Amino acid sequence: MSKLNPAKKPTPLPALAGGTGARAARQDAEALLRRAVMACLLWEDMAYESGTSNGENIASLIPKVKPEVVAQIAVEARAAQKLRHVPLFIAVEMLKYPKHKEYVKDILPKIITRADMLTDFLALYKKSNGSVKKLAKAAQKGLAQAFLRFDEYALAKYNRDAEIKLRRDVLDPP
Repeated sequence: MSKLNPAKKPTPLPALAGGTGARAARQDAEALLRRAVMACLLWEDMAYESGTSNGENIASLIPKVKPEVVAQIAVEARAAQKLRHVPLFIAVEMLKYPKHKEYVKDILPKIITRADMLTDFLALYKKSNGSVKKLAKAAQKGLAQAFLRFDEYALAKYNRDAEIKLRRDVLDPP
């Protein structure tokens, strides 16, 4: 006698949730980038991921996501989540990819909301590229637009004695 309802073998799904054997839905690069950005303090260790690997994770996901979406995520991280360094880090990483680079000049004025963030951006750029002497044109244009947001008091307040100086490196780039 034949079986009318043969048992179907389930297709094995890879264990994705923390290696505990639990199953989880696969996420595209955009969802992974959004989760990594919105749920982190850059370079701060978290319960399940070190701060360094989180930064590397964000950097590796940026080229996999459409440039306009990456730009939206950076602006959302600053405006809605009130994160300071992650949006600047995203802008620095976007400068490494030609299609992403053209969005940097538009997002820098949106994510730089304090005068000291001008120097923070350059410090991250220097950390990534080794020098601020060859600053990308898109970054120069974005910094110039962002610079116009601040008055004399704000600029004087954050012109501190540091490795990256507001007057020397932002106002008069080499």
